[in-house]
Amino acid sequence: IDVIAYEDIYHNDIKKALKVDSNDDYDRVSIEDYAEKVASTSKDYLKQLFETGKLSDITIKTQSNEEIKAHNFILSRSKVFDAMLNAHNTKEAKEGVIKITDTDYVVLKEMVRYLYCDEAPHIEELALELLIVANKYDIQGLLNESVDHLITNVDVDSFAQILIVADRLNI
Repeated sequence: IDVIAYEDIYHNDIKKALKVDSNDDYDRVSIEDYAEKVASTSKDYLKQLFETGKLSDITIKTQSNEEIKAHNFILSRSKVFDAMLNAHNTKEAKEGVIKITDTDYVVLKEMVRYLYCDEAPHIEELALELLIVANKYDIQGLLNESVDHLITNVDVDSFAQILIVADRLNI
């Protein structure tokens, strides 16, 4: 197969992936457009997996006995969860259940959402609690976003509480 024929096959595959009519009048779909479409589709799929729990292989049980369905490969973005779930002799790895009794369900749900989607839409209300769990489970991106939010929004009422938590976490 020559280079030109291969390039045509490649661009036709991209057109199919982008759902572009092959009769459309344009030269080529840029690799940036293709990458953006793939990233968007992947993010949407991960968000759907988070929201539905479809094909989940791990259950997080909270202090109130509520459950969050999750996937090992997603939770493994956290070094702590990775060590917990990918060692064959841990209770969590054997049972597929992680019990977290020291954190509220809403905070855990937001933390897991971050692992799936790299977003924390409720950071406004939960920044301090998210900072604590991000530190505990070694989720650097969430920790950074929480710190940035707290620094940006610190006021007289929240300063002392933020200082106490930062000192406790050695941040």
